[in-house]
Amino acid sequence: MRHPLKAMLRPLRAALVVAAVAAAGPSPASAQVAFGLNVGPSLTNLSGSLIESSELTAGIYVGATLWWQFSERWAVETGINSVQMGAFSVENADVEGAWDVKTSFLQVPARFLYLIPFANDKWVFAPFLGASYSFNGSCKIREAGSPIFDDECTEDTAFGPASSTDFQYSIGLLLDRVFGSSAFGFDIRYGRGTKDVLLGPGSEGLTSKNTVLDIKFRIVFPHFGDS
Repeated sequence: MRHPLKAMLRPLRAALVVAAVAAAGPSPASAQVAFGLNVGPSLTNLSGSLIESSELTAGIYVGATLWWQFSERWAVETGINSVQMGAFSVENADVEGAWDVKTSFLQVPARFLYLIPFANDKWVFAPFLGASYSFNGSCKIREAGSPIFDDECTEDTAFGPASSTDFQYSIGLLLDRVFGSSAFGFDIRYGRGTKDVLLGPGSEGLTSKNTVLDIKFRIVFPHFGDS
């Protein structure tokens, strides 16, 4: 059996290797490497054939990123994020009642951005495509409307245990106000998971995917490397 900690660290090590190569290896004159922080709200839900009805739930997204601008118009970003997901009032015909599900994922993302500077390069607009490998840190469940989450997702709860990992693809837009070699701005991202989240009895052949929309404020610290 593979050790779960080793499985969690493998993609993080890969992301750090890529970042180290980006920072240390040969690069064009315009290449820049920078460190940033992101924080903001997330709106998430569960969708698929297992989910007959559900409601959006709000959570928090917090992340640290490493940004590498490897040409005038292109940049790549990696890092590590924590994001709350789940759904409220989840119902299925084979499950009695409605249930709130809250999960917490640790993500190792990668995304490619196309940079469009404007207003004398004081602003940068960037559409992006990305993906992330996610590790489920926790899953909690409660009867809809209960004041607190007091049960972990297990074989004995309404929808069973949650998947331990997920792979998510995403699209989004970024807008930064540039101040010399640093920046402040926000980005908006829509993402969808590819693995089923809820794995309880009766879920065989049925799907339950994470979906997330988050809006994050971001700060990018001064670049290091060539400029």
